[in-house]
Amino acid sequence: MEKLITEKYWKHPIFVEALQLERCCEKLEIDMSQMLLPLANLAREIMDEWKGRLRALAVVRDGDSGKKLLQPCLHWNQLPGWRELLRRLKSILCRKPGHGESTGIRPFLLDLQGVPRNNKDAVDKSIEVYLYPPLKNSNNPYAHLEEFVGDVQVLQKVLNIPGMPVLAEERLSGSKSDKATMLDLVTKFNEVWDEEMFVAQYKDWYDLVKRQQELNVGTVSEDGEQQPSLSELAEAIRETEIELSIAMASKDQLDMVRKRLEDLRSSKAKRHAVLASIVQDVGMRELDEIIIVSPPEENATAEFPKLSELGLFGDQLTMSGEVLPLG
Repeated sequence: MEKLITEKYWKHPIFVEALQLERCCEKLEIDMSQMLLPLANLAREIMDEWKGRLRALAVVRDGDSGKKLLQPCLHWNQLPGWRELLRRLKSILCRKPGHGESTGIRPFLLDLQGVPRNNKDAVDKSIEVYLYPPLKNSNNPYAHLEEFVGDVQVLQKVLNIPGMPVLAEERLSGSKSDKATMLDLVTKFNEVWDEEMFVAQYKDWYDLVKRQQELNVGTVSEDGEQQPSLSELAEAIRETEIELSIAMASKDQLDMVRKRLEDLRSSKAKRHAVLASIVQDVGMRELDEIIIVSPPEENATAEFPKLSELGLFGDQLTMSGEVLPLG
């Protein structure tokens, strides 16, 4: 009976479409990950072994008049943005992800959509860090994707220059054999990277995600009827399962649930009595007033305020899995 009642929700066209969209998104993410993996490995090698030390680069080319011209490939004021790009590429597709790292590519896909990341600065955590500067008065949803593809073209060009002069070799902390590793990674990247395919896959993925967002907030059918959102359907399924579990429960199970509810009500009443006594004592002592604390409604949800801030070492304690003291 439970299966028959909940089946109408699970077979709802919105749920079926959402499941199909998620499967397609997963397939596209896997395909994009296969192309981004060599690039992520390159970023890890540059940031970890070469300490992210890049330098401005210009090449000499022949001009129209036959004179030699100096053409910049990587300007010095672009280096901070390049290091940020490599840092974010380094943090994806990690086998053993640490803090701020991911086994997938969704954080980077959010970067390509212009979604900022919160700064880890302990003084001001409200600072939002963008991969690329936000574009004003632009209706192109693929603007950041185009910037990223352009950066990859430049990176591929400068890394394929003999000797890799873009890397600050004189500051290399490792051995000379590290450049052989870079050559292997660049060769693998050249074999796998397909710019047109990546752009097409990202655009398909973006369209599917937009459709998922529409389903999540509810859509209007062709007949003009308002369709429920995914959250509303999920809540309906949850309520139906609760009703069915109560209807199919035995007498002993229902007695156990009733006893637990009575214990919770009793505990709630005792806590209110303690709180009312404390407030009354403080009011009489500090304000010379009698403060009466009314009991909450039986079905009211208890919402407690935040008791303390993380403090100076809160982030480190949270990363270490320590229990933060309250108060």
